[in-house]
Amino acid sequence: MKIPSTGAIIATIADKDKEEAAALLKGFHKLGYKIVATGGTAAALQEVGLDVTTINKLSEGTPNILDMIRTGEANFVFNTLTKGKTPQRDGFRIRREAVENGVVCMTSLDTVRELLTMLETINFSSEAMPV
Repeated sequence: MKIPSTGAIIATIADKDKEEAAALLKGFHKLGYKIVATGGTAAALQEVGLDVTTINKLSEGTPNILDMIRTGEANFVFNTLTKGKTPQRDGFRIRREAVENGVVCMTSLDTVRELLTMLETINFSSEAMPV
């Protein structure tokens, strides 16, 4: 898994996870990542003062999440699980597209938190090193 130190994060977060995800995404934004989210997630993030770009869901036309993944504009996908795991669900299609295009995809906020902690540590260490 290649972890980019900058870039864009697509966030499509289940309602039950939005509050926790907002705090984590603020941390990624502080590190310089661009946050892109679907409508409901974007609204929740904007409510807590996060700068976020809204992207269309699959059913809302193009450009949408899959287009962003296919064109290489997305460096991460954070997609927490909602209902079922049938292939027709948007989440399944998003995760599959991410994997097929080599985009880091995470479905657990625990893993997202650990990634953030690691990136903050690396960033702090590089800032503290003398030149």
